[in-house]
Amino acid sequence: MYLEWLGRVVRGDLGASYRYQEPVATLIVERAPGTLALMVPALTLATLAGLVLGLAAADARRGSSIVAGAFAGLHAIPSYVIAQVLVVSFALGLGWR
Repeated sequence: MYLEWLGRVVRGDLGASYRYQEPVATLIVERAPGTLALMVPALTLATLAGLVLGLAAADARRGSSIVAGAFAGLHAIPSYVIAQVLVVSFALGLGWR
């Protein structure tokens, strides 16, 4: 039973949604643009912040391993966490409720 299901998943058949009575693959494709709209800016921001902070740390302590630590530390934060922090920050900071 499991191998049959796994075989269908590998071929792209994710089954039907119980809630929407539509193929799951169709629902995922429909919602992908919104997900990417959140993910791409968050990942870009995390990368840029990591680079800037890493370079600043390297400049402050030339020859130290802080650059690697700062870069790895910021990339360890999942992009969805950064996205949530940004959403809350903008909502509270700009009064978007």
